Amino acid sequence: NVVNNPFSSLREGASYQSDWVWTNTLTYQRNFDNHYIQALLGTESLQLGTGRGVSGGRAGYFSDAVSFRTLSNGTSITEANSYFNAGQKMYSSFLKIDYGYKNRYLLGASFRRDGDSSEFGNNVFGNYHSLSAGWRISEESFLAESNVISDLKIRGSYGLMGNVIFANQTLVNSNQSFAQTNLGVDVGLLKNKIEILLEV
Repeated sequence: NVVNNPFSSLREGASYQSDWVWTNTLTYQRNFDNHYIQALLGTESLQLGTGRGVSGGRAGYFSDAVSFRTLSNGTSITEANSYFNAGQKMYSSFLKIDYGYKNRYLLGASFRRDGDSSEFGNNVFGNYHSLSAGWRISEESFLAESNVISDLKIRGSYGLMGNVIFANQTLVNSNQSFAQTNLGVDVGLLKNKIEILLEV
């Protein structure tokens, strides 16, 4: 048993996978007087990871010639697998509106409706929204002529978001959304920008 006994084998496999994302958006933008408004409306549908595969293996070949190495010539079956992956799917619609006055006072709102997901189940939808506000202080008259502060803005936002990664937990808890709050300060000193962000 000191000499290794050769073990001739063959394994063949085949697989394919397809992903697709279909996005449609419509954007409206307008400036009038000191006001600025932009709206984005869209839908998105996706399906990821649709796949199929098959694999097989045989061993105990009487010859090392390539022409004899087929799955039908092996004397013993070492592997016989097949799989099908239905993948993940989701449909979403969304709306985002941004408003600005004199480039100083900024407001934003967004709404997204996700559902028909392979994780949550068909015809199950969740609604997620967010609100944001900002004040560019550097545009005020008392800082407009500053040679040191080139930009100063404080901002904050609050929103609900969903995540299919936590699908099982959210179904059990009947809570399909997670809240997040962001507070931030943008500071530009001598035309160099510094950003401070606090997430809750």
